[in-house]
Amino acid sequence: MARLPRRRRRLQAREGRVDVARVVEDKLRALVPEEVRVLLQVREVWPRIAPGRLQTRTWPAAVSGGELVVHVHDNQWLHELNYLRKELEDNLRAACPRLGIERIRLRLGSVERPVPASEAPPRPATPRARMTEEPDRGTLEALETVRDPELKQLMARTRVMLGRPPERTS
Repeated sequence: MARLPRRRRRLQAREGRVDVARVVEDKLRALVPEEVRVLLQVREVWPRIAPGRLQTRTWPAAVSGGELVVHVHDNQWLHELNYLRKELEDNLRAACPRLGIERIRLRLGSVERPVPASEAPPRPATPRARMTEEPDRGTLEALETVRDPELKQLMARTRVMLGRPPERTS
């Protein structure tokens, strides 16, 4: 991004306008190393660069200068990827031409790919409250305080249904 001329910057400062995007970008550049920012950008586009099954068996691990280090799951995939390296490099250059990555180096390593929300394991079921089939004395006393007969009947039936064992589905 080109810097504004000094006079225009002074005018903006007097008028109280601040280019928030520029301020954030400057702070990011000061706090986050360039190689980390490049690595994060590569990781974001990696699913589009690596075809099909490679996405779960490879993961960009580091950037050093113009070289991207990609961890590979095992020796078999490392061997296979040596034949696909040129294609991966071309795909990366096409997806992110301004990153300046010239070469991909493949290494055996842990593939620490984050699990997308769609692949996340399901939450464990909430344990169901255990109730006896017959309501206890406290429940019966509480039901007696209800004045509306229809509501009382509905609550009593609901309590009985909650006390039944769950039906098994096959």
